Amino acid sequence: RLEVVVLSARGLPSPEAAAAAGFAALGSEGRRKVQLTLVSSRDPDGEAFGAKVSPWTEPASNSRILRFGRSGLLCSFPLDAAQGAPALAAGPRFADETRLRVRLLTSMVPTKNSAFRAVTGLLPSAVASGVSHELDELSAQLEAEAQIP
Repeated sequence: RLEVVVLSARGLPSPEAAAAAGFAALGSEGRRKVQLTLVSSRDPDGEAFGAKVSPWTEPASNSRILRFGRSGLLCSFPLDAAQGAPALAAGPRFADETRLRVRLLTSMVPTKNSAFRAVTGLLPSAVASGVSHELDELSAQLEAEAQIP
């Protein structure tokens, strides 16, 4: 079993740097989530193991650090059949060719926008939360990606 803990993301861009990268006016203020998958040449999209994804998270005010909950995102990937691993994990080159892909996704919905706050303020909190989540999913953009051997 591979267990992974992601505590935080740091070095979030300033609003100016975010705008230059195409994430206009979000900077360190936008909601983000982290996505973990195991990828290989036989499974380049990581579908066999599925993605482990944090909830959408917003950094503390004026912070360039984002914490994923109090104790981070904890997830595990089964690596043998007895633990429920997919068949490709039994391959002889699985350990050599598999990488942990870590992606940081950014919602393009600006949470500091007064119009957004006004609209969600008129809705019941459960509905506003659902609308916000759906808008985050629809507008999600890849901000950063790394593959770890």
